[in-house]
Amino acid sequence: MLATATILSGVLTILLVSALFVVVLYASRYIFVFRITGSGVDILLLGIIRLMRISFLDIAEVQKVSYKEMLLSRTSFFTLGFRSRLGKTVLIRKKSGIFRDIAVTPNNPDRFVEEVSRRITQ
Repeated sequence: MLATATILSGVLTILLVSALFVVVLYASRYIFVFRITGSGVDILLLGIIRLMRISFLDIAEVQKVSYKEMLLSRTSFFTLGFRSRLGKTVLIRKKSGIFRDIAVTPNNPDRFVEEVSRRITQ
């Protein structure tokens, strides 16, 4: 009887931790919001508080990279990360500043890279 209760307790714990993990992953997409404006890219906390604005004039390049590519990159230690979800990361390389590499995880990385690339070549 005690062994059954212990097993049941373990299963319930695993289910609760798994459910919490799913909720955190779903909610994390609202922690950092990345908005393309007329003059650059805004990084917002909770969609309200602007943490950073990256001017299109200061962007050297933008590219989509995997998590593995980020880890193996020689600049990964000096990358300022605003990543709030798993999956493809967009690396924005700036022309100036202390942190020249900024990692973000927008909802649609392909469209984000396409739009920012279009704006920095205009």
